Amino acid sequence: MARKKPTHVVIRPGLEQERAAFGRDNFQYIDPERVVSVDESSFYFDMKPGYGYCQRSHRLRNQVRPGGRTRWSLVMAVTTESVVGWKLTRGAFSSVAFSKFLRSLDTDGRDVILMDNASIHKAAPVWHVLEDRQFTPCFLPPYTPVFQPIEHCFSVMKTAYRQVPVAGSPCDEEMVVRITDAIKCLRPASLANMFSSCWQRAATAATQADPQA
Repeated sequence: MARKKPTHVVIRPGLEQERAAFGRDNFQYIDPERVVSVDESSFYFDMKPGYGYCQRSHRLRNQVRPGGRTRWSLVMAVTTESVVGWKLTRGAFSSVAFSKFLRSLDTDGRDVILMDNASIHKAAPVWHVLEDRQFTPCFLPPYTPVFQPIEHCFSVMKTAYRQVPVAGSPCDEEMVVRITDAIKCLRPASLANMFSSCWQRAATAATQADPQA
């Protein structure tokens, strides 16, 4: 037996069936080359590794400078080949700001927007942009980040982000530099693998829930 940090898994009646239906109805028929994966994630100026070492019976402490826990939100869009857009702001994104981001994207002909069920993704300003640009929205089942390629991108970025020591003061300009550096970790080959992995997981979920699918 080993002591480990638990992974939180949501258990809800019917959730596996929802995931299976999504896999059958969407991922089996949507070419990932048509897809733009979009989502938001939070970053802080002082983001430390989740684990560390210290003496027994002592509490492990991370030093945080004043303002170091100010929240920045990053909205980003990725395809199987590249990051096609990103924007950073302090605090949370509104539906209006998110709709402007979608409108500004150069998707190179890709027409399927893969998103979760966050309220700002379904607000009226966003629907107007989706209709104007003739995008097809594809909303993931609840609590299913494993089907969303950009979630894997954020994980890779945050690992790289935490590893770079920074001595400056929290400010927008410094955050933009650090996010730009973290995005460089997302190479075309790794993006293609992330999309492929998500599609395979969706296919597996569909088959396991319904062996006859």
